[in-house]
Amino acid sequence: MNSRLLTWMLREIRSLRHRAWVIIGALALGVAAMTAVHALADSVRHGIHLEARPMIAADVVVRSMHPFPDELLAIEAQDRSQTKEMLSMVGTQDGRSLLAELKAVAGSYPLYGALKTDPNQPLEDLLTSEQVLVQPSLLRKLELKVGGEIRINGQTFKIAGQVLDEPDRMNIAMSAGPRILLSMEALERSKLEQFGSRVTRKVQFKSDENKLAELEQKLNVIQDNYSELRIQGASKGIPSASRGVGNVERFLSLVALLSMMVGVIGIVQSIQAWLRERCTVIATYRCLGVSHSELLLLFGGAVLCLAVLGSLIGIALSYLGLMSLFSLLSPYLPIEVSPQVSLNIGFQGLGLGLLSAGLAALYPLRKNLYVSPLAALRSDVEPKPLSLMERIFWGGLTLLLIGLLAVWQANDLTIGLVFLAVAGGIGLVLLGAGYAVANLLGHIKTKWWVLRHAFASFKRPGMAITGAMVALGLGVMVTLTISLLQLRLQDQLGSVHPERAPTAFFIDIQTDQKQGAQELFVKNKARHLQKAPVVMGRLSMINGVSVSERFKDSDEANRWAYSREQRLTFGAEIDPQDVVSGAWQSKPQDNELCLEQRYAERLGLTVGDSVRFDVQGIPLDFQVSAIRTISWESFNINFFVVGEAGMLKDAPQFQLAAAQFDLEDEEALQAQLIQKYPNITMVSVRSILEKSMGMLASLSEAIQGVGIFSALAGILILIGTLQTSTIQRSKQVALLRTLGATAREIISLFAIEFAVLGVVAGGIGALAAYLLSDLIFRQGFGIEPALHWSLLPAWIGMTALITVFTGLWACQRPLSQSPWEVIRGD
Repeated sequence: MNSRLLTWMLREIRSLRHRAWVIIGALALGVAAMTAVHALADSVRHGIHLEARPMIAADVVVRSMHPFPDELLAIEAQDRSQTKEMLSMVGTQDGRSLLAELKAVAGSYPLYGALKTDPNQPLEDLLTSEQVLVQPSLLRKLELKVGGEIRINGQTFKIAGQVLDEPDRMNIAMSAGPRILLSMEALERSKLEQFGSRVTRKVQFKSDENKLAELEQKLNVIQDNYSELRIQGASKGIPSASRGVGNVERFLSLVALLSMMVGVIGIVQSIQAWLRERCTVIATYRCLGVSHSELLLLFGGAVLCLAVLGSLIGIALSYLGLMSLFSLLSPYLPIEVSPQVSLNIGFQGLGLGLLSAGLAALYPLRKNLYVSPLAALRSDVEPKPLSLMERIFWGGLTLLLIGLLAVWQANDLTIGLVFLAVAGGIGLVLLGAGYAVANLLGHIKTKWWVLRHAFASFKRPGMAITGAMVALGLGVMVTLTISLLQLRLQDQLGSVHPERAPTAFFIDIQTDQKQGAQELFVKNKARHLQKAPVVMGRLSMINGVSVSERFKDSDEANRWAYSREQRLTFGAEIDPQDVVSGAWQSKPQDNELCLEQRYAERLGLTVGDSVRFDVQGIPLDFQVSAIRTISWESFNINFFVVGEAGMLKDAPQFQLAAAQFDLEDEEALQAQLIQKYPNITMVSVRSILEKSMGMLASLSEAIQGVGIFSALAGILILIGTLQTSTIQRSKQVALLRTLGATAREIISLFAIEFAVLGVVAGGIGALAAYLLSDLIFRQGFGIEPALHWSLLPAWIGMTALITVFTGLWACQRPLSQSPWEVIRGD
């Protein structure tokens, strides 16, 4: 580019004036949202990758509730460790006792991460057959000190120190009691591990990087023969966490991209208005011999310069947004995550801003740069209109670029194309609605000339009403979709019912203990008490095919559904509204089952299929008669499998209970249960409930912030759109004033026009938002939408008010100019 073109480009950038800030602002907001979403997901993924090995304290972990087969223990590895975990009553010499979680370790535990103890000494020196480590909470509850003694199953052990942190245990894990760390020799001495004892066994493997794949392959071969084994590898990170981060990133990226596309519409309108104002200047350039390619370089370069500035501002803003998100969410993340905006993500943001600006400039540049030099002498010469084939070509190219952007951001071809189809379909509906409304209003007859002129403006050439309707409607759709998402999240938050959610669960209440346990619950002021019978069973056959056969062909993520020991209940009331397939009668047949929807999907079960559960060695055959959804976030007692009492009431069973207590009553109840019913396990979920509520509240605030961003982007879009018709509105105002119209009448005319625009665009955009939200909730999240239809009129009215005030503000210049200035062209 020569110095002459560079000088002209700087002059054209200055000619943009306030429109430059619309372009910069729209790009900055869009790039900030996109970059912040990707940076947040990248930071969390990076944290998961770094913490994957410490979180499982190994390269590969194998879990089982049964003793490990010899071929598993014979596998060679660089290093290994073993752990056994169980629950047991522990006490003091003077009779005080409580339920504790015991963890026996052997080998080089932990293989990764750091076990924090006090004193900070090697584990082999602290753990012997006579010594254990305990959590500080156990010392407080039993009023013991380091160096004191504790009794486990009648055996006395010395407390050698405190265990402060275990790398393979998250700080939000459910806890049945304080933790005790001991050696395998101490566990053997306690004689707790007997036939029938409920013990969770783990073998942790450490491997050379180049032999890790071979180790995992050997373990998978063994797992095919022993379905009760569960394998987790650090090389895959934390699969469920990674999938969750990916899903959230994909959804937020598409929402941010949709906001960016709405911003692009505003940029298109601003560039269009700018180029129309520069029509005479462009014609002058043509008189001076400037070619079309040089004009494209001149005006396109001006837009790209603003795009670079807007993108850089957006990247800077994204870091501030990222820090805000981390301040909200970091207290609730189970791993340590540090915010970071990598150069790669920064370049992606810059590229996205430049592509969006280029996308926005394509059509206006092509439409307005082909101006006849004659326009320098005559103001009524318009740019050469595009032919039908040219409009199809440029429209197709624009859709292709939007589709590529959608696929890039979603990282999925199908989702990207669906996004393009939905956004394009809504745009076409708004476009059609604009023409329909214009034709409809044109046929309305009224005596008041202000109203008549307001309606006529919808068909007047150059007023950009149709473009404004599309831009405003899409802006309303994006903003309202995010708001509906936030409201649904608040509904989810409310459905947890913190005032009703249980703070403790009680497991293994025997039949002859029900009455006594009930009395203790009432004595300690239990609130919202829930109870359910539980029968333990293991799935053995599906539709006549053994589970072991189906297990081999199943996905790794679904194998737990086949191998885990399942809790069955009976007599539970099922809300017919929760049943999504089949029917659950008030008095079902003896062999009928109702399954939870996702559990049934993992097993590939539908209504009418047959299943067999082994209960204490006795096979029981059932038929699936209903499939239902469950609101797990309510923290209430729920089951994957619900049967009828006829088949299960005589099976060996225990009772599960849950209730809400004050902290002091909960601690007193635990002590009483230990004394009277030591077999009953009390599991406190108070900390999990508090953390979950805090995280959901922070997510709600984060989504609200995205909603505010979308609202700001929408206002910028509206301003940019309405500025397109500044010249036409100036001529309209000048003509009306010359004919004797007062300023009040002109303002009323514009207000009516903007109000109708806001009502129509707001109505269509709001309906599109409800439909899009329904699709997102059902297909994306698998939850019922529960849309707030009562807010629809309020949204339409608010859109109309914002459109009126923003439109009048954007029309200050036409309203303030004198007719003589417009006529002279000053």
